[in-house]
Amino acid sequence: MWEMKRLLPILVATVILVLSIGCTSKRAQQAEAVQAISTEAAQLRKELDEIKTATSVATPTPTPTPVSRIALSLSLPFSSDRYGDYEIFVMDVDGTNVQQVTDHDGLDLAPVWSPDGKHIAFTSNRDGDVQAFYIDDIFVMDADGTNVQQLTDNDDWDASPAWSPDGKRIAFHSDRDGDFEIFVMDADGTNLQQLIDNNSWDEDPAWSPDGKRIAFSSDRYGDDEIFVMDADGTNVQQLTDNDDWDEDPAWSPDGKRIAFHSDRDGNYEIFVMDADGTNVQQLTDNDGWDGDPAWSPDGKRIAFSSDRYGDYEIFVMDADGTHQVGMNQKGTSPDWR
Repeated sequence: MWEMKRLLPILVATVILVLSIGCTSKRAQQAEAVQAISTEAAQLRKELDEIKTATSVATPTPTPTPVSRIALSLSLPFSSDRYGDYEIFVMDVDGTNVQQVTDHDGLDLAPVWSPDGKHIAFTSNRDGDVQAFYIDDIFVMDADGTNVQQLTDNDDWDASPAWSPDGKRIAFHSDRDGDFEIFVMDADGTNLQQLIDNNSWDEDPAWSPDGKRIAFSSDRYGDDEIFVMDADGTNVQQLTDNDDWDEDPAWSPDGKRIAFHSDRDGNYEIFVMDADGTNVQQLTDNDGWDGDPAWSPDGKRIAFSSDRYGDYEIFVMDADGTHQVGMNQKGTSPDWR
């Protein structure tokens, strides 16, 4: 409507000009005048259209909603001896869709997902005497079992790999100096660094979600307890202190809690505590061996191994210990992505 108000004076001028010319002998002048005014009007319309385009609010393009990883559709890798030797398998969290991703005469154990879910690190003795259980190295492969690469190579026991949250480094324990210590290397096996050096066994490293700390178990004071240190090996602090064995720490995704297994009730059970070692709670309680806790990505559930029904199988429970459900799949060392 406001465009018409701008054009009205021009149109009125056109009528007046035509009337003033009046006679048929001046039709040529009339046509020229009308053409000039029409050209000016067209130019004005173009300018008005440009103003409307410049001042209009563009309709925003909707941002695609990220595809969330639903707990029930997540895959759970575990090691199994169902075919006579330990291999790495992947299954959905409900125990279905089981897929074998390694196939070797050696023992393939302790699989751990890379943070991006594209790779799995694991321990294996496939590079040497397959009967020598205590001569292992760290390997990594694509999540489908292809592109296997050996990261460590020595005559000692390198085991329990743990990815840093950014996927750039892998921590592990090794007895290459005579007793087990915590080491860290780049994800391609280079830049090896020893973080701890003492006469005790320091094992089972686990990175905190922010990458600043590493939890581990150690028998430096007699029996295994849970400790934590800065990622460079400094500032070691003891979190548990009792006469039993506390091992295999696992950080919750929010970094506020640590799950672990312990034999403090007479046989191994799953426990959880705050990240500073306080508020210890027992989650499982049965006559079997419960161990290897692994948190779900959302922190609401914990997977673990148990031999409560005879064979070692994979179980899942809520983070408070309720709703313990067996997956009806034989195996140990679960890790959840």
